[in-house]
Amino acid sequence: MGKLKWSGTFEPKKHQRVRVLGGFGFGRITGFFEEHGFRGVIVALEDAPEWHKRQQNNDPEVWVFGMEIELAAS
Repeated sequence: MGKLKWSGTFEPKKHQRVRVLGGFGFGRITGFFEEHGFRGVIVALEDAPEWHKRQQNNDPEVWVFGMEIELAAS
């Protein structure tokens, strides 16, 4: 397998604080995953929206790609 592609505007690092687009809010990168040749990040949300809590059984994590996050102030 070749080098994984990253669709974001910054190099992700574990524990970085990010804002997840789409109304998810802020969180910290806790891990990484790969899918179809792309690298993604696992983010533990600081305060998950109510709709996400209901849909995900209170699981605060989201699995997203680089284009779905922005670097946030620590």
